[in-house]
Amino acid sequence: MLLGLIGVGKMGRAICERLMETGNELIVWNRSLEKISDLKGVTVASNPAEVASSADIIISILANDNATQAAYFDEGGLTSISLHGKLIIEICTTSPERAVELENSVKEKGGQFVEAPVGGTVKPAREGTLLGLVAGDRDAFDRAEPILKQLTRRIEYLGDTGAAAAMKLAINLPLMVYWGALGEAVAMAIKKRYSCRTGYEHIGR
Repeated sequence: MLLGLIGVGKMGRAICERLMETGNELIVWNRSLEKISDLKGVTVASNPAEVASSADIIISILANDNATQAAYFDEGGLTSISLHGKLIIEICTTSPERAVELENSVKEKGGQFVEAPVGGTVKPAREGTLLGLVAGDRDAFDRAEPILKQLTRRIEYLGDTGAAAAMKLAINLPLMVYWGALGEAVAMAIKKRYSCRTGYEHIGR
């Protein structure tokens, strides 16, 4: 199958390699073309619209809202052409409101949309063992599922668009709190250890 891929950073590259390994052809676009100059076996598009013109299923995995804004709405963006018969699978972690906004923009152009933020990093992306959190119209999900199964060990379908983004943020929040607290604890321990050591050295003199 010919698939489109928009955004070929670290996660995007791992997903690209995984999809090629499972027998797909890919047409890809990345904002910084020099970063994918060494990527073999893919067709490189000049903009996201060219990707959507060539492939019926397009996976978007971008860093943040600024990147999705450019890929969807700038000149040569996804919504600059008709998306009739196209399915956009958006993997970017974003807010529920932003996911709904992207879905509406795709539907206005005649396309289908699912949000599919994932749990996992580069290694599970390359191995096809991510956790997929998916939301959107059921028929769009059914169409996306065979592709997502190539990337995931488990898929949770969560209903209307926005639900997957909310779940991903809910999962991320305690992780961020944990790592933040751990960093504070380590810094406190190092500072205390240094203070005690210098105190002992002072007593020794």
